[in-house]
Amino acid sequence: MNATLEPGQTWMVVRGPNVGAIVTVSVGPDGAWIFSGLNRGWPLELIPGEDELDVVPEPRGASFTALLAEFDAAYAQAAPLRHARLQAGLAAVELAPDFEQRGLTMPAEYGLLHEWRDGFELTEDGWLDEHEPDGWYEQIPLSDLGDTLLDHEAVLADLDMWSELREDFARRGRPCHFRRGFIPLLQIQSHGYVVVDTIGAFGGRPGQILQFDYKSSSDFYVLHESLGKWLETMVALLDAGVFFDRLGSAAQRVEWTINGPYCHRFRSIPIETPS
Repeated sequence: MNATLEPGQTWMVVRGPNVGAIVTVSVGPDGAWIFSGLNRGWPLELIPGEDELDVVPEPRGASFTALLAEFDAAYAQAAPLRHARLQAGLAAVELAPDFEQRGLTMPAEYGLLHEWRDGFELTEDGWLDEHEPDGWYEQIPLSDLGDTLLDHEAVLADLDMWSELREDFARRGRPCHFRRGFIPLLQIQSHGYVVVDTIGAFGGRPGQILQFDYKSSSDFYVLHESLGKWLETMVALLDAGVFFDRLGSAAQRVEWTINGPYCHRFRSIPIETPS
């Protein structure tokens, strides 16, 4: 622990079985410290000697534009082949009407992201992973999760496709993963999305980032509070040297340190849950 315990403090578990959990400190009737909270949506039970606490870190505080500059430099160094296949950016002012025509409001950070780079080029032959000898992806991935950054044209095409599919699902009385108000950010190997939720579904905040697999009956997962937090996470993963080991414990710790304060209250959300 890096600070003195005081009632009302908020801490994060940084090592042990409950890593990533957010806890609040209080004092019991017998004077003993009580740590209450959830670990990824489940009741918390701290394990003395194994769990280690630290203060919840302050936010990075950089603007989205500054984070983009950091990400651009770090990504170009870490993945020069992929960085070279990012397309030239578009003028944000020209993108907003495309969303208005579809009954959506373009998030300002979406415009800044696509002004920086308009996603990856499409490839007909897939992508051999330069970091993993036997790795192959259908499209150029941002990281090792098969998560390609969609260009604006692909975003609009997907929005139109899912608008039609949503009507078809409704006629058949079936829930549809792709809800109104979702804007695609990343596509994961042609079976899943990471989306910007512009309406704040499931009791969350407008602008939060969700993930789901649309080819199965899997649940929704809340990943980030905002596009800004998503980008802050990407920069931190590159800084820590674990951007291409996203499923490893070190990367998970980085992600949960940044996103845990918002995401810890959400469990996995069943597809049947109303928005």
